[in-house]
Amino acid sequence: MKFVIYGIEVKTSTTLPLERTPESISDQKLLLHLDKECTLVQAMPYAIPSVNLHGQSTQLRSNLPFSDPRSSPSRVWQLVIEKRFVFTWSNHQREMCVETLGGEGNSTKLLFWLSHTVMPVYMMLAQGDILLHASAVEVGGKAILFIAPSYGGKSTLADFFVQQGHRLLSDDKIRIVLTPDGYFAYPSYPYRRTTRDFETLGTLTERYCSSPLPVGGVFLLSFVESDEKCSIQLIGGLHKFEVLQQAYLYEPISISTTEMQYLLKFSGSVQLYQINVPKEIERLNEVYYAVVDQITSGHTND
Repeated sequence: MKFVIYGIEVKTSTTLPLERTPESISDQKLLLHLDKECTLVQAMPYAIPSVNLHGQSTQLRSNLPFSDPRSSPSRVWQLVIEKRFVFTWSNHQREMCVETLGGEGNSTKLLFWLSHTVMPVYMMLAQGDILLHASAVEVGGKAILFIAPSYGGKSTLADFFVQQGHRLLSDDKIRIVLTPDGYFAYPSYPYRRTTRDFETLGTLTERYCSSPLPVGGVFLLSFVESDEKCSIQLIGGLHKFEVLQQAYLYEPISISTTEMQYLLKFSGSVQLYQINVPKEIERLNEVYYAVVDQITSGHTND
């Protein structure tokens, strides 16, 4: 089967539980081998301390020291999801091998880890792309991004936009690519999760944008008391870069100088706003109209 996530066409001989495989636009390809002998597997003597993601211990490993150039053609990466899977890939091949561990990995869990963790890490380490911890929807033919800490309302707001008839690009992570026509946001996957249950795909949305869209703006969600006004302020200067840096999806190792330069250039090319979001869920319509008005009219209020 073939499917597209983050603008990358993934091909595998195993059927994964996608309720549909949207005809999304891709700019890269990746061949996925499941539980087969992998020619990439070799000694991985270098590893960083394990971190907990989605309730599981995960660890990044490599055949070369992490201090060596990340883009070395001979570098092989390995991401281990304890009791679930081992994902292995190299810098010079468009292939990835997956080994199931302990019988606790199934196709739904595989698709979850591939979508939410492995592919973002793969793109940052091997591709050097910008990935932001953000949800994204289409407004007026442009991608509008919402950034906030985990459980900060990104998915809830994106879901509200979808209910109003807008198309979803991403529920939680978004890939940004610089093209000759500017920065474009590539759709991630056609599922949204308004609750953060571990290892579940969420709800399939029919209103899914399958094509990359130009980035029309980024909104930092800031919760205020329920009796306060919903307002929007433009963010500029050094604070603008700092906010985007906090939303940048750091790979398990530190951000590189090149990635810093990419992010700095992006911050100089995009409009960033802070929007005050009242805590009452009943007032989400005010937030919705404030965002739409900002994008369509360019008006801000303090």
